[in-house]
Amino acid sequence: MSSAMASGRLDRHRGSWIRYNGFLERNASLARLNEGFLDERRKELDNVPQDDPALYWLTYARLNELALYCAGNYTDNFEFSSAGDLLVNPRRILVHIRNRSGAVVKERRGNLTEQFGGMAENREGVIRWLKRETTLETKEKPLLPLFLENLVRSERMSDGYLESIRNRMRKIGDAIGFFGCMNFVDSHEFYLRLQNTPEEEKAFIRSKFCRFDTKTFDALGSEISRAVGRGDGRSAFLKTH
Repeated sequence: MSSAMASGRLDRHRGSWIRYNGFLERNASLARLNEGFLDERRKELDNVPQDDPALYWLTYARLNELALYCAGNYTDNFEFSSAGDLLVNPRRILVHIRNRSGAVVKERRGNLTEQFGGMAENREGVIRWLKRETTLETKEKPLLPLFLENLVRSERMSDGYLESIRNRMRKIGDAIGFFGCMNFVDSHEFYLRLQNTPEEEKAFIRSKFCRFDTKTFDALGSEISRAVGRGDGRSAFLKTH
């Protein structure tokens, strides 16, 4: 292959990353972000050849940033089920039943004792049946643990960046636990109840919010632009080799 042809191929390759990231930037608003959107973008990335690992993983990290931003917003607005779908609730679980061919897909937000309620006369009986006759297989993990797992496995991302992801995932989990225990239904009820709360306690409660932003997402975008221009794969978000 001539140097001119190789250069042209490289330019097209880098152009595809610029277009993909441009699409992410145009849709990086809370009104557009949801699990379905994030999963579709993940599938697109999974089908992209990793010819340029630096660009690939910096872009993957940007998608992870959007997932964190989305989950944090869900949590801050007391949409705990949606936040939990991104953080802990597997996207697909198969229920294998002893001596039966095939498997049953678990209802995403349903309870197994309700889904298989007809297998015994009461809840205790259903629980015994589930323990004795079924095994569970997680086929599709929730997106945030999946993104983190893949970023760790890449062995490309800096330890500092990976730890920042873990810290924010813990922040989401802690906020869900904290506000869930306080039984807030929505933001309106929260602010009504907060009116009669002492200022010091208000500050403590507000500190539990995630309040994530897109600063890291934007910083990763700048790194991608520089990486495309330099072509050397260096970035503060990547390990040095």
